[in-house]
Amino acid sequence: MLEIIKEKSLKYSVKAIDGNNYTRLNSIDVEVWLYDKKIEITSEIFDEKGNKCNIANIISKDYNNKNFPSNRPENLSGLKTAKLPYELKELNFGGFLAPLFWGLSHHVKSSYFLLIIIILLFITSIILAFTIKNFVILRNLLVIFYGVLPLFFSIIYLIKGNESAWKSHRFSSIEDFKKYQKTLIFLGCICCVLVLRQIIILFTK
Repeated sequence: MLEIIKEKSLKYSVKAIDGNNYTRLNSIDVEVWLYDKKIEITSEIFDEKGNKCNIANIISKDYNNKNFPSNRPENLSGLKTAKLPYELKELNFGGFLAPLFWGLSHHVKSSYFLLIIIILLFITSIILAFTIKNFVILRNLLVIFYGVLPLFFSIIYLIKGNESAWKSHRFSSIEDFKKYQKTLIFLGCICCVLVLRQIIILFTK
């Protein structure tokens, strides 16, 4: 039993049909990729030590079973226990460009925390506008308030965004997830342009 668990925990690297090399696949990933025709039974595959392996020896005996598709990892997106698919283990630029909008659209809990803080900062900035007569000081405070905090969340969502989105929002498939992220990246670019425009206006007065 211990040997079986150890075998499943091994990480493999393989050259897929698309010509790219992929790493850190376990035996279950190999089975799913073989079933989805992303790799072939003759594809080159190597273990963690760089030793060449035979895919036929990696896949389970149940692979040729008619019920194999039901054994593949389920799409549990929207649940906290959902495992992020290998294909989505990449950076999320939508979350980086527009952290608040991106987070709210995926129902990520930390984005609600960010929204509350921004509202409080907005109220604080209005109070400061009436109490601080020096425009330069007020401008610098606004840049700190609305620049540093979103940047912190941007970095987090850039690195952990895909995982947070997959666990917080329901997607019908991996393709659906990627399509949705492309839309948010486009909207994020627009948001960045508008924010930079306001910053330029603010600092050129």
